[in-house]
This record gives sequence, structure tokens and C-alpha cells, in this order.
Amino acid sequence: MEPTLERRTLLKAAGALTLVSVGASTSSATTAAANRHRHGPMQTARFTVEIDDVQVEGWQYVTIPSSSTEEGQYREGDDPDFEKKIWGQTTFDDLEMSRAIQPADSELYDWREAVRTGNIDDGQKEVTITLRDEEFEPVIRWEFQGAWVKDYQPPELNASADGDVATETARFAFDKMVATWDPGEELVVDIQADPVEPAFGEEVTFDGSESTPAEDIEEYNWEFGDETTETGETVTHTVTSAGEYTAELTITRGVETETETLELDIPSPGLEYYTDDGVADDESTGEAFDHWEQGYIETDLLLDVINAREGDDSTDNETG
Repeated sequence: MEPTLERRTLLKAAGALTLVSVGASTSSATTAAANRHRHGPMQTARFTVEIDDVQVEGWQYVTIPSSSTEEGQYREGDDPDFEKKIWGQTTFDDLEMSRAIQPADSELYDWREAVRTGNIDDGQKEVTITLRDEEFEPVIRWEFQGAWVKDYQPPELNASADGDVATETARFAFDKMVATWDPGEELVVDIQADPVEPAFGEEVTFDGSESTPAEDIEEYNWEFGDETTETGETVTHTVTSAGEYTAELTITRGVETETETLELDIPSPGLEYYTDDGVADDESTGEAFDHWEQGYIETDLLLDVINAREGDDSTDNETG
């Protein structure tokens, strides 16, 4: 929904910045003019929107909130007959965004429903708006922490408006806005595992050293599928569960974070995992019971382990 002339005037007066996407149909003349002014004022058409670190497409308008600070006055007893100015509380307007509705994509509506129904976990998210230059490099980044949908406007449908795009608009309240005017190279998470196809119970080296820009990364925080955590650029971890296993790495630069997940398919252990020369002891038999209860091994394998232990007991009895 394109802002009216009145709204544009109000936005300008309030000091808010409106980013307007022009799509991919920019004319060659416009592109040439932009290239001639590459080092001039920033254009509003090149921006990206991320919600909880996932880029969401289709946004047409984004209005970065303006802010205002209350003005107070005071005068000391021996001052001349005039008052000094002092600032008070600062308030921010709402973040406003509009996007073209995408088929089978109800993310914005679902977000609003989470707020309406009081779903705290899904109702608050982090929104990141990045203004980019002609080479699509980030120049200014705004992060809105604890954002939630305050007002949602579904599309206005008009049968006579041939070719118009159906858009949805939302206003967001938020806890904190952080602006970075020189964000530099974007954070990119790279996870490597060695070995890439580990066995059950095998120690794996997880390496995040190829994440970029390496010189700016302040923290490497790992979270594994067995609910354990580690910190460091490179860590070792023993895989203690079968099936789909995840290693999640979050890197941090200042207030910025970026997260990526690596999924590994860990095969269930075989009889050799629990036996030594075909014989199981109390510890390995107990471990087999635990793994059977957790669904890592089948009942037939558990019985094989039990039989291997019983065979060892019978041998000991005969020897005695």
C-alpha cells in the first residue's frame, strides 16, 4: 500500500525514514544514474528484512521509527530571568512495514495471532532491517529487539484495480532499537564436522573457524542435540544419541548474532558396541537397556546383548 501524499509529508516532518522497494524492474537509465552516484546519498530501494535471523522477502515499504525526547525546564535561584532546557524521557514511534502477500505464506498473520492469543514464545521476535548500497553491501542496520505485532491490516481487495498487488501492513512495538551505521561484512556461520559420518559414541570435532568475518567474531556458542553446550571456535563432542543429531553454532559480533545448524544422521549402534569379544558386562548391558528405552536400538539387539551377558555368566559358573 503506497503512502499517501499526506502520509509522506507527515513522515518527513517526523524525521522517520521510509524505505521503498522498487522491485527488479528498474530501468537501465535509473541503474546508470545510480552507478554515477555510487558514493552519493543512499537510495531507499535496496533493503532486506530478517525476522529472527531468517530473511523474509516481499517487503515494499518499511518506515524506520522516529524518536522524540521530552523537554524539561529549570532555573536556579540566582539565575537571570530565563529557564534552562533539560532533556527527559525518549520515546519511539512504531516500526511499520508493508509487503506483498505470498501464496501459502501466513507468517505475518500467524505472528499477529500469537500476540492476540498471548503466546509469549512466538509473539516476540527480533526484526533486522538492513539498508544496502548499489553492490548490495550492508551500510546501515537497524535491529528491533522484542518486537511484536501491534496492528495488522489485511489487504484491500478491489476487482477494478487490474494489476495491483495485494499487500498486508503491520505496525510493530518493540523493546529496544539498535542502529549500526557501519555494519561491515555480514556475519556468516560455517560449520564443519570431522568425521562427517560419525558412529554412535564417536568423538567429533566441530569447527566454526571458517565463519566470517573471523576478525570481528567475539563469541562462538555451540548447542548440541543432546542438550549440552560448548564455547569456542573449535570444540570436540561425543555423539551420544542415534538418529537425527544437530549441532548449532551461534556467532556474536557486538549486539549482532547469527545462527546455523548442522544435521548429522547417526546410525544405531550394533552388538559390537556393547560387547568385548562377544561378551557383554553389567555396564554395557545397562547401557543397552537405556538406549533401548530411548529408541536408539531395536528389541532384538537388546536381547542379543542380554544373551551375550548371560553366556558370560554361564561360562563363569562352569569355571567356578
